[in-house]
Amino acid sequence: MPGIFGIVNADGAAPAASAQVARMRDILRHHDSYKDYLFESQGCALGGSTAPYFNAIVQPAFSGNRNLCLAMEGEIFNGEELRADLKSQGHNADAANDAELMMRLYEADASGLAHKVNGLFILAVWNGTERSLTLINDRVGLHYLYYRLDGSHLAFAPEMKALLCDPKLERKVDPESVADFFTFGSVFGSRTFLCGVKVMPPGTIMEYRDGKLTLQNYWDFPLSGPTNGNSKRAYIEELDHVFQRVIKRQTRDRCRYGLALSGGRDSRVLAGYLGDVVTPLNTFTFGDPATDEVKFARKVSDIVGGRYHHVHDSDADLTGSFEKVVWLTEGPINTPEYYLLGKALSESVDVAFNGHGGDVLGGRWVTRALGRTTDMAPVKTETFARYSRRLGDHVPSKFFSENYYPLVDGAAQRNFFAAFAGLQAEAPYHAQLKHEMRTKNWREYTRVIDVPRFFVRYRYPFFDYEVLDFFLKLPHPMRLNERVYLGVLLEKFPRLADIPYPNRRFSLRAEQRYLRPYYKLRNQLGHFMVDRFYKRLSRIAPLSAVSHVDEAYRGPSGHLLQAMLLEGNCKHGYFNQQYLDAIIKAHINRDADHSFLLHKLVTFELFHTLLVDPDEIGRPTGNLL
Repeated sequence: MPGIFGIVNADGAAPAASAQVARMRDILRHHDSYKDYLFESQGCALGGSTAPYFNAIVQPAFSGNRNLCLAMEGEIFNGEELRADLKSQGHNADAANDAELMMRLYEADASGLAHKVNGLFILAVWNGTERSLTLINDRVGLHYLYYRLDGSHLAFAPEMKALLCDPKLERKVDPESVADFFTFGSVFGSRTFLCGVKVMPPGTIMEYRDGKLTLQNYWDFPLSGPTNGNSKRAYIEELDHVFQRVIKRQTRDRCRYGLALSGGRDSRVLAGYLGDVVTPLNTFTFGDPATDEVKFARKVSDIVGGRYHHVHDSDADLTGSFEKVVWLTEGPINTPEYYLLGKALSESVDVAFNGHGGDVLGGRWVTRALGRTTDMAPVKTETFARYSRRLGDHVPSKFFSENYYPLVDGAAQRNFFAAFAGLQAEAPYHAQLKHEMRTKNWREYTRVIDVPRFFVRYRYPFFDYEVLDFFLKLPHPMRLNERVYLGVLLEKFPRLADIPYPNRRFSLRAEQRYLRPYYKLRNQLGHFMVDRFYKRLSRIAPLSAVSHVDEAYRGPSGHLLQAMLLEGNCKHGYFNQQYLDAIIKAHINRDADHSFLLHKLVTFELFHTLLVDPDEIGRPTGNLL
């Protein structure tokens, strides 16, 4: 992934690993068009590798006396305001690009800039006088940074494989991460698949000085209810104005814009606002054209006057890209659909928008019971149950091998509850949102949809600081059932609200007008009897279907998959061999659908094949994008 990398030696010696740094640089160059740079000082090597974005900046940036060197990846959205603020305080505000502006801010406020910059970024500042390195990322931690602290030096990079250029790094797989991966579908917290390699948490300032690494969390989703007692309509109007300002701020560039469009609510809201200011707005959807997800997305695009693009992924396209995608993303998320989406985006746009995060911030998981309770225990239990359904009916004691099961037994639950216990929150529903954003969204969902950043600038308006601040001040009643968030869609874009939801079968307007009695009846009489009625009623509603890769694991490729997984498991011994063979055969014969689990197993095996098993990491030849 585009980002920054480097090595700092605590003893001040020149990086003995000059060959290692050069290798890191080479590993991160995924295409001949990629732009990279490298700054070397006594004890420090600092560089970056980035895609050929339309507004790529010349780096690194230096202070006036050149004792500070800064490298960054990402964008600043409030640059004009920051320049004006610097001038008003008598500081130098001359900056030709975002990296130079970050340097001017660092000269003025040091790490305090983190509280002022509205953007998605990761930066590193080397202080040659103090021989220290400071790393800062944005609130949501969109730009990943893997790091390894090994006695006398710190190594960091946007991709784990760059750290594997160090021959001293033992490629030992962490059982706790394996437990997380096959329980939740991703690895939580700052752990990775490899022992000794961690991920920089979001909203963090890291400093490496005299061989010691310190981490300071400067922002952690500070939820608090307002005291002004605004009405629902007042909040809807305020959110509407916020969205208008954010979209205007993020469409200032003179370039081609696109939107990754699904049939859901988040990209639908963005389509409404972007359609008002961007002409033409290119919209992109992938999946089977026969599914409602694609059909409804096309209707959304037509209503906002979008230029519609459908990215059709054949089984051959998906299976043929598995190995390449795992090399690029390193698992634990194998996302060939988004890889192919990124390629399509790069052919038509310079900047693409994504609606990720809107429903969660708006109140998707907020319930009345959650708002009433003062006990954190049931909130933790319910959230864990919702997250841990990824293995389905596969019992861990049967799924894992007899030797490996004791290493993972109970680990995922312990890790989950430990992370929940560490959250600072005034109320259980605050903790639930914080946990959702700092775990599920950060380590899984964001990593899935972020793959197109290999190709184009990818922007997330729901993570603009003004949007975040608005949602975090909403009181519980306004967050309940996404009242305010969905109110914007209903009132400002009624034609978009009339299109059915693929995963809800009814349009938002239909639910608000006609299904409220159903929900009240269900709450009073229980889910069982009423849901039976709902299932019969839903037969006359549109079919809710989303394209997945289940067929990619059947046919001729299914038997290749079977051989690869069984042979790999013989070598590594994670899983019960007979059990593994049985679920693969059941899927190939269409006796069951184990596509989700098989997808994870393939990702895990390819991770070993590409990054764990080889004696030396070898970059695939040619361009990867």
